[in-house]
Amino acid sequence: GLEGDSFTLSAIAPGFAWGTLADVPMGTLNAEIKLTDMARISGRVLEERSNRPITQYEIELRAQSGNLGRNFQSISDKDGKFEVSSSLRGAMDLTVKSPGYETEELALGIVEFGEERTGVEIALKRSDFEVQGIVVDPNNSPLAGARIYAERLFCRDQKATTAAIGVSDSQGEFLIAGLPKDTLLLTAVHPDFAPGYSELVGNRGSKTKIKIVVPPVGSIYGSVTMNGTLLHDVQLLVYSVDDDTRWIAETITD
Repeated sequence: GLEGDSFTLSAIAPGFAWGTLADVPMGTLNAEIKLTDMARISGRVLEERSNRPITQYEIELRAQSGNLGRNFQSISDKDGKFEVSSSLRGAMDLTVKSPGYETEELALGIVEFGEERTGVEIALKRSDFEVQGIVVDPNNSPLAGARIYAERLFCRDQKATTAAIGVSDSQGEFLIAGLPKDTLLLTAVHPDFAPGYSELVGNRGSKTKIKIVVPPVGSIYGSVTMNGTLLHDVQLLVYSVDDDTRWIAETITD
């Protein structure tokens, strides 16, 4: 069922790097794709001033050329150690995030298939970026019990899996200290309302005051079909018309 004169073949297997065979002519009978070991990067994360290990953090290894081959891990290690792997070859970056510290990104340069790179050390700086805020409902009344999340957690490639960094009190207020200075967005989530958002503007060391308004919950009823046949157990994602990178809700068809 193939159309064309030549093709590129790729093979993926757990625990191995991607294997690729280019310019394979139509009708080839003995195409062989050779798999190699994944690249492995290991090291530890330290606090810049004290040189002590940071024991809780999130680390992501990704290719500079795109989202393929991303490896995200939550680390809990008393010595601050990590090991991440990549199934791709190319220029890679390591990004580390930990509550109370600035986000740090390290360019690794070209990482080869099967490479074992050890002794990588990443030092994190303490953050003094502080946000004081209030969550209100559509009638501008203070809303207690809203969970606060940092950055763009409601987007296509990262749902709200990170733990909440705060909760609004009985007056709808919250105070969050030690935010990374590159934090873009705070999200307030309450079971009785749709998520509310507030973009952050502030430099490292600044104190910022914000208000987050959570909109009312609406409903959309419908169905998913293929060639006129109803489909069941289909994942349905809902995005904002104003910002199609913002994931609002998810459901499964019955």
